[in-house]
Amino acid sequence: MDENNIKLVVTDVDGVLTDSGYIIDYKGNISKRFNTRDFYAIKYLINEVGIPVMGLSGAKDPATIYRFQSEEIPLAHGIMNKISFMDQIAEKMGINFDQIAFIGDHWIDMPVLKKVNLSFCPIDAIEEVKTIS
Repeated sequence: MDENNIKLVVTDVDGVLTDSGYIIDYKGNISKRFNTRDFYAIKYLINEVGIPVMGLSGAKDPATIYRFQSEEIPLAHGIMNKISFMDQIAEKMGINFDQIAFIGDHWIDMPVLKKVNLSFCPIDAIEEVKTIS
């Protein structure tokens, strides 16, 4: 495992960049709480280290889309088969999974976490993800 060879960092959104909670009003509008420090770190990786970063979410909601667009960070959303999507991204970028770092927290992230070079998770991730990361 060579962390100096990382060409892409991909992060899940809900549970990694948020506290996993949704606030839903009576009209069905979804709000989320993002930690600003996470986005500072992402911007640092992109602008100072030179490693591209993207969000990858199974959810498809306006709050997440808006947050990533406002920070000008690429986001793929509504992706339930993350490993298949990551296969496509790796091929498109001409890289392999040894050159990818992934951050996830739940079962949907596990296939990618198992396959990448570096895997990370938040402290409140499910136990199976903690074991992999």
